[in-house]
Amino acid sequence: MSRRAAPVVAGALSVLVAAAPAPATAGAFWDSFEEPPAPAGGFHTYRQGAVAGPWTVIGGDVDLIGGGFWAAQHEAQSMDLNGTAAGAIRATFRTTLAATYRVGFRLAGNPSGGPAVKTGVAGIDGQERLELAFDTTGRTTTTMGYAEQWFTFRATRAETSVEFVSTTPGAHGPVLDNVLIQPCTITDCTAGQ
Repeated sequence: MSRRAAPVVAGALSVLVAAAPAPATAGAFWDSFEEPPAPAGGFHTYRQGAVAGPWTVIGGDVDLIGGGFWAAQHEAQSMDLNGTAAGAIRATFRTTLAATYRVGFRLAGNPSGGPAVKTGVAGIDGQERLELAFDTTGRTTTTMGYAEQWFTFRATRAETSVEFVSTTPGAHGPVLDNVLIQPCTITDCTAGQ
């Protein structure tokens, strides 16, 4: 990501600190965007402040994609981080102080419109941890090409928030599925999801 884009990302992450939803599960977190159900073959747009399953929309709007609209990586549904424009989501879960956690997820991009490269950031408690980029060139709704992404963090509190923020302009953004957060040790923090 260029230095010029950094202030946009920092501004997006500062938005992440504003809202805090209720904690999800204790010690670990998993969601593949199956709840609430989205229309089969369609999607539902959630705007800032709305809650979709364990996720709160903390910026812009996002689309929860129903089964049959395009291929999900796990089960039927997925999340486009751009609804009508770039959006951001957050989920909060319980953590053990000083424990190390691995955040794993699958990343693709909405192939229905530009730009070809979908970008964003993933963060913990409002701090950027991973820049996201997915090139949709040659991808279709049946060949989404989900790529495994992951990063680790050390918990500094009893409740931790994970955030995903799109930095892609327009209505076709990064697509998420199968978010899994779990405690890990030095030997298994880098293992595959």
